[in-house]
Amino acid sequence: MKTPSLFIFDCGGVLFSEKVWEEFFASLGHDGVRSIRSFGPRSNEAVEAFSRGAITEKAFWDEISIEFGSPIPWRDGLVGRFYKTAYIPGVSEVIRDLRGAGKRVVAGSNLIPSFLEVNRANHRYDVFDKAYISCEMHLAKPDAAFYQEILRKEGYPPEEAFFTDDLEKNVEAARAVGLEAFRFTDTDALRKRLDALGVWEDCR
Repeated sequence: MKTPSLFIFDCGGVLFSEKVWEEFFASLGHDGVRSIRSFGPRSNEAVEAFSRGAITEKAFWDEISIEFGSPIPWRDGLVGRFYKTAYIPGVSEVIRDLRGAGKRVVAGSNLIPSFLEVNRANHRYDVFDKAYISCEMHLAKPDAAFYQEILRKEGYPPEEAFFTDDLEKNVEAARAVGLEAFRFTDTDALRKRLDALGVWEDCR
């Protein structure tokens, strides 16, 4: 395999941790909700569709409310007020080191519009050369088209690209497209994998 020249990073679970649903539902008087995906398959499908920008926020909450069992009071962007992120130590430094070594580093993330607005306002993507976000692309991981579209726009073949994500299904999908793919667990393991790929050799 060629030493990668393009590096694609997931964000939630890799660059930063995310917290939202427990506090949002607690504000509505419902404690202990850690993920709306747990409500059932219809809610899971709604999350996927909203992440692709395929449905409106109203349609999203209408679907969630069905499996939740009661109407969820909402207004545009309300849930974004409860969306909080915290950088995972060391990952932004890895990204800066890669860019300093002349590598192209981009984000490739699934995200709903309300959360994207918060991240942009907080400059969460400034560390990257470019951010590719599912709700703007109208494509989402683990669909092969998500990775292929990033490769097409960046102008790299899959064998020259590296992808990291905390979810195994997304890693496997990237690998199937032909990317060098690595499941993120912690920063030290990520650096060791990059060392093994020889990405710093040009700097020595």
